[in-house]
Amino acid sequence: MTARLAFKRRDRLAREDTLYIADLINKRERALIKHQAPDWLFAFAWSPDGKTIIFAAGETDSMRRTMTISEVNVETGQEKLLMKPNWYLIRQIEWLPDGKGLLICAKESLSADIWQLSYPDLKLKNLTDDLNDYLSISLTADASRIVAVQSKLVSQVWVSPRLDARFARQIVDGRGRPAWTPDGRIVYGHDSGSGSDIWIAKPDGSEAKQLTDKSRVNSWPAISLGGRSIVFQSNRTGTQHLWRMNSDGSNQKQFTNGSGDRNPGVSPDGRWIYYNSSTDFSLWKISLDGGPRLKVTDEYCAYPSVSPDGKLIASFRFPGMATRPRLLSGALTN
Repeated sequence: MTARLAFKRRDRLAREDTLYIADLINKRERALIKHQAPDWLFAFAWSPDGKTIIFAAGETDSMRRTMTISEVNVETGQEKLLMKPNWYLIRQIEWLPDGKGLLICAKESLSADIWQLSYPDLKLKNLTDDLNDYLSISLTADASRIVAVQSKLVSQVWVSPRLDARFARQIVDGRGRPAWTPDGRIVYGHDSGSGSDIWIAKPDGSEAKQLTDKSRVNSWPAISLGGRSIVFQSNRTGTQHLWRMNSDGSNQKQFTNGSGDRNPGVSPDGRWIYYNSSTDFSLWKISLDGGPRLKVTDEYCAYPSVSPDGKLIASFRFPGMATRPRLLSGALTN
């Protein structure tokens, strides 16, 4: 009798994932495969005959569709690439009891669907082509029924005349970080089902205007000095970069070229954009007019916010890629 378990360990300092096999009888474990970032390991599932594990790998930080589905021989550790679906993320993989197919919970757009993949001929079929987000799935022993956890995000932008939630009121549907313009308008993100766009409206929600036009995922707006430009992140080219546009949505231009640039924060003088890069998760800065990027930190610092006098920056700091973030404030030199 054998009782084995497959599990994953992530080493954030070495930036690698390892898939292990553990024998629950003799309490021994062995490493089966190891993947270096950005090819992180995600979902995995043991075949009914116990000879193969199907697994997903890729990265999600750059908003690229990098997910792959592969199989690994449990005894030899030999990997074989099966397919590269056009997906952002694979949350879960479950084998059908007869070993002739799998159910997969995966994101092709902003929400995850349930897919069926035949095996070994690898024919893919979408089972839930709707706007709902599916978080996880479970099959009965005979695969006659499936239960799924379904998520529906309801998100709005609220405005309050004072720092008291009792006076707040909803003005528009939106998500992510909203930003005020100097003339008192609000810039915010709004989902469109297949993606998200940047909108601008008056504080009461009137005169709402869409600034980006259904070009994948556009989010996290930041306003430059004087409100002349809006900086935002977009994956419209296939990889998430920082873009800028005029406050009316015109003249949209990409001005970073990393593997995943996000979370822009603008300095008060409008000269610098501070942001994160999925290349190393450090904090970087770049001129609003473009040019070479400059490294600010050697550690993971997320969601930068520059003080009004431009001398300090606040961010979430993840020391040594630890699991618990800390709020950090540090001095800046321009």
